[in-house]
Amino acid sequence: MIPFATEFAVKDFERAEFVGLALAWLKGSDYCTLFDEDAITDLSSEVANIKSLKGEEIKFHELKDKNATDAIGFRYEKHDDQGRIWRTEFVVTQGNLVQGDAILRTRTQCLAKLANVELEPPKKPFILKSIIQDGLTVDDGYFSILDKPHRLIDNDFSIEIIKETLLGNGSNFLPVVYITMHGDGSFSLSEKQIERLAF
Repeated sequence: MIPFATEFAVKDFERAEFVGLALAWLKGSDYCTLFDEDAITDLSSEVANIKSLKGEEIKFHELKDKNATDAIGFRYEKHDDQGRIWRTEFVVTQGNLVQGDAILRTRTQCLAKLANVELEPPKKPFILKSIIQDGLTVDDGYFSILDKPHRLIDNDFSIEIIKETLLGNGSNFLPVVYITMHGDGSFSLSEKQIERLAF
């Protein structure tokens, strides 16, 4: 098993919005078979799901307490012809948090169904980029959650951010990669390498 996992604070999600984001993500995939005519849809049960005849499946589950949603999530699985299962899990948990209305946790894995299967590292699910670009995140410590690098300017507030980041207090959930500039204004990494670190 080779996982990718992350978590960060997001705005509160309504059930319909959460389901809409998940389905839009899957509809954007050229390889998704969940929307084929022969797919089986059961949205009336407690665990709503859609399953294709090729074994691809998404299940939604919601936990409620006193008529309020405590958590909502989905598990998406796609089987490939090499004996692997590609699994993506998303959970949004409501509650009293350090920051924000909710916490989004995601994990993507490449799992073996058979022995001697070659596993590959999973890619980050594109739904993360959609959530970030649609402005559905909240600030994480000193930083807004973006899919591009933050650039600090030369002022007292930036020095405070650098100090707190180096002390481990710059963010609550996501790691911060701090890259200093050389005296001539250049960096040890290329612009493309720096951008790839951001997402």
